[in-house]
Amino acid sequence: ITILAIGLGGTVLTRSRFDAEAALVQASARRADAMAAVPVMLARMLDLDDEVRLRNPLSSLRIVISSGARLDPSLARAYNGRGLVYKNRGELDRAITEYSEALRRDPSLFQAWNNRGLEYREKQLYELALADLQEAIRLNPSVGAPYINRGLVYRAAGKPELALHDFDQATHLAPTLPQGFVHRGDIHLQRGDCERAVADYTEALRI
Repeated sequence: ITILAIGLGGTVLTRSRFDAEAALVQASARRADAMAAVPVMLARMLDLDDEVRLRNPLSSLRIVISSGARLDPSLARAYNGRGLVYKNRGELDRAITEYSEALRRDPSLFQAWNNRGLEYREKQLYELALADLQEAIRLNPSVGAPYINRGLVYRAAGKPELALHDFDQATHLAPTLPQGFVHRGDIHLQRGDCERAVADYTEALRI
């Protein structure tokens, strides 16, 4: 794989010792479009906290190459991970199918509820999005990301008060995530409350 990538003029990033979070940070910072890893490495990256993965999005990733050991298709995390790849490719319907299969196999996988809710929001299916995000929050109410995502759905559906409540909750639970402050600032700005908007934007920049 390395020889092929170099031959095609690509840049190859390697690590002397695998660390799931460090690998994710590197791939995100360098906007990697392909990743090669054995299944256990992929599983460890998928097991990282949502807040870590939200700070280090793999928005450029298009291909995941895995070998060395078979990925057990019964693992819900594998379907959830494949859904993320399809999402990054812009294939929302295929992503939703993968998340749905993940949830069929493990209804307690709150990440899949959260991720499918995001895709429904992109498709403007707000009722379905809210149902999924509410389930993600019910399963893991101490994580801030689903509150941010539900707030975005409420805002898109014309319910700024409910959106503001969710952004408040997100900034309380996850004060290191700038997105909650940015989106709350947007609502304050929309309401003409410039002082609170500036305070939220400043906090987001400080983070």
